[in-house]
Amino acid sequence: ETDFDYIIMSELVFEADLHDELLWSMQRLCSPKTVVYHIFLDRPFSFMFLAKVDDTQAFDVKAVADEDLDNLVFLQQDAGVHMHIMQLKAKS
Repeated sequence: ETDFDYIIMSELVFEADLHDELLWSMQRLCSPKTVVYHIFLDRPFSFMFLAKVDDTQAFDVKAVADEDLDNLVFLQQDAGVHMHIMQLKAKS
């Protein structure tokens, strides 16, 4: 089990060719106690990474609502910024 409590991922999903490697790294660095904060700009292929995460069925993923994100950082309206919180599911 890893010792990471938090992992912050910012702007890591803009290169679709690296999604598999990023997911591989997440699966090895995360334990069920690890909370991953993932933030990115809306670009082509950005959401495809979340589809890959979902395909694994290994992580719980929750989108941070736009109004909650506005309270965290200063953003222009409709800036296309998205944030998700991910956590590895406990093995049963």
